Amino acid sequence: KATVSVLNCFFPRGTILRFAPRVGLLRSAAPRRHSTHTMSDFHAVIGAMETVAPIALADTTWDNVGIMVEAPKQRGGKVVMLTIDYTEAVLKECEALGVGTLIAYHPPIFRAMKSLKLKDHKASLLLHAIANGMSIYSPHSALDSTKGGINDWLAAGLAPSAVAPIQPNEDDAAVGVGRVAAVELTIAQMVEKVKAALQQQHVRLALAPNHTLETAVRSVAICAGSGSSVVTKAKKADVYYTGEMSHHEVLAANAAGVTCVLLEHTLTERGYLAAQLKPRLAELLGSDYTIHVSKTDDNPIKTV
Repeated sequence: KATVSVLNCFFPRGTILRFAPRVGLLRSAAPRRHSTHTMSDFHAVIGAMETVAPIALADTTWDNVGIMVEAPKQRGGKVVMLTIDYTEAVLKECEALGVGTLIAYHPPIFRAMKSLKLKDHKASLLLHAIANGMSIYSPHSALDSTKGGINDWLAAGLAPSAVAPIQPNEDDAAVGVGRVAAVELTIAQMVEKVKAALQQQHVRLALAPNHTLETAVRSVAICAGSGSSVVTKAKKADVYYTGEMSHHEVLAANAAGVTCVLLEHTLTERGYLAAQLKPRLAELLGSDYTIHVSKTDDNPIKTV
C-alpha cells in the first residue's frame, strides 16, 4: 500500500483529488458526488456540461475527464472560461477576468503526478488555480463522442449527406468515437470546405498515389486532434481528416490508397468552443453566467 505524503501544504482542506495507490497517480475526481459548500455555481456548469457531453461517453481506458480541481473557496463561479489548453497565458487571462470555473478541453491532469511543486510547470498551474479559487473541469473525449460534439462539427463543415460514428456507442448508435461522413466532393473541394469551416488559410495534404485534386471523394473518416488510431478503423474511406498523423502513419494511409487532410492538432478543436459550446452553455445556464472563450489559448505551432 502506498503511503500518501502530506499534500495539505499544497491543497487547502476540501480540495477533491483522487490518488491511485497502485501507480501513485493523481487523477481527477469523477463528477458524480459533489460537496455542498459554496460550490453550486460550479456544479451548475458541470450539470450543463453533462447535458452537452455526458461524461459516460468518454473513453476512460486512456482518458482522464471530469473534475480536475474543485477549489474549496470558489471565486466567481458564474464567470466561466472555455479553453482547449490550460496554459500560463490562460491562467493570467482567468485571473484578470475573475474566472471561477475553467472548462479545459484537454485535461490538465493526465499522466502520473507524484508531487505538486511550484517548480513543475503543470503542477504550478494547478496550485495557482486552487489559490485563486478556480475550479477546473475537462470533457475531452466525451465532447468528441457526443451528438453535436467536435467530430460532428467537423463533419458538418463538409455538408455531408449522412454522418455516423466510426465506433458506435453500445447504448446509442448515434454517438461514439470518430465520424464517417458521406459526401460528394472532389479532394480540392473538400480542402476548400475544410479551410472555410475552420477559418484557416492552409491545410496539410498528403495525396494517395492514385489520387489527384480532382479525384472524387465519397467517404471521409474524421477525428479531431491526433486521430490516426480512430480514422484507420473506418471500414472504407477515401480521405482521413484529422489534426495530425505521424510521418509513417501518413505513408501507410497513402499506400492503402487513402489521402490525408491534416491541420495542427488543436486547429481541429479550438473553433468549436466559440461556434458551438459557448452558445449551448449560455442557453443552458442563462444570463446570470458570463462565458468567455480564451483569447490567449492558441495553436503553439505556426506556419511561417
